[in-house]
Amino acid sequence: MKNQEKNIITDLEEELKYLMKGLDTLTYSYTHCQKIGIKESYSYEELDKWEAFTARYARLSDILTQKIFNSMMIVMEGYAGSLIDKAHFAEKNNLLSSAEKFTQLRLLRNFIAHEYTKQNTNEIFIKVFDNCPMLIDLIVSVNSFCKKNIFPA
Repeated sequence: MKNQEKNIITDLEEELKYLMKGLDTLTYSYTHCQKIGIKESYSYEELDKWEAFTARYARLSDILTQKIFNSMMIVMEGYAGSLIDKAHFAEKNNLLSSAEKFTQLRLLRNFIAHEYTKQNTNEIFIKVFDNCPMLIDLIVSVNSFCKKNIFPA
């Protein structure tokens, strides 16, 4: 194994550890926002919880779709690829049921990061809440996939 590939694998292992740790806080936020629910108006404390949840979702989605998938594809395919390439890689390796779902995760992350102040907050809260289980499942699947297929025994 070349030194560059070893470095990529080491970086991937570190990023996955960080991602799995972040999964705990995302799950925590998801549970709390589920209890709050969607409302016409929120207390400041409730808004803080919802905004922390959407930020955690966006951050983990970004790490997963940009850093983790880049590293996985470099190791397995020899190149990082575009968003569409990553989506097809995820589908081909049974990490998601369809490439469209991968693209949906990335587009929602961009929606949160770039359109937040222009949108109805409930619209964002609902989209993130509805897509969170898919992100959680993908993170768990990617972690298992890497342990089985990429990391040396």
